[in-house]
Amino acid sequence: MSAQEATSDDPQVTGPLVFSCLKCKSIVGDSFSLLSSNEEANTITLSASSNIQRPKEMYTSYESLDEGSTYFPIMCKFCQQSLGRYYVTTSTDLDLSLIHIS
Repeated sequence: MSAQEATSDDPQVTGPLVFSCLKCKSIVGDSFSLLSSNEEANTITLSASSNIQRPKEMYTSYESLDEGSTYFPIMCKFCQQSLGRYYVTTSTDLDLSLIHIS
């Protein structure tokens, strides 16, 4: 939802947020480590996390939003639910999106 779509009926966040695994509800991060979010990609970027694991294999993306980026998949340490990606290298477009963080 964009700021233009927000109404007075929408709940307002007034404190820190906790991010948890969708499947087992284990806490994997919080808003104190939030670097950015991307509504188009439906992602958040954290500088730190907990209760996660990643395999030894690294992958290269061939998708449009992060094409050419290399990453490790991230999974919940307790239930193995897929949580996202830990990027090792990113495309120029993704690099530029991080420059605007203030």
